Amino acid sequence: MATTRRDRHPFAQMAVDSFLAQQWPHLQVVVYNGTSVPFKRNRRVRDIQLRAMAQHDMLNLALHNSDGKYCVLLYDDCAYEPEFVQALMRDISADKLHLLQFKEAYSLTDKVTRLVDDDRMFCPAWRRLHPVRFTSDPADFTSKFYNLKRVEARAGLVTRFVL
Repeated sequence: MATTRRDRHPFAQMAVDSFLAQQWPHLQVVVYNGTSVPFKRNRRVRDIQLRAMAQHDMLNLALHNSDGKYCVLLYDDCAYEPEFVQALMRDISADKLHLLQFKEAYSLTDKVTRLVDDDRMFCPAWRRLHPVRFTSDPADFTSKFYNLKRVEARAGLVTRFVL
């Protein structure tokens, strides 16, 4: 996860907390924190505090500082249901990129929830067997995988909070 706005820190902390509540074992959260506001101390959270830069560069540094066989991209303005990772990881293989098909966006201004079924909310999960890099275009990232699977789980697994 990459975060750069101090005013969004409560949402970022909510994202980290909801991710740590997943039904998937052995999770670690790596946050590239471009703010001076620290996250709550937790042995499963690696809080990297450096100056802000382009989002894809921050995500690459977070990825480089992570451990484990699997990766899931998190956003600093989303809430994740406890079965989010489990749904994304189901039947994942070495050459396959899983993308969550249905997501929800909650407008803080209009107080309305909308269904998002495209890659404006890019929610990938992958097995970490070969190096990948984030760029400003998600298509560059997805092109590194032989197989792409759209996971059609219920929409409320992830909710993004937007103005």
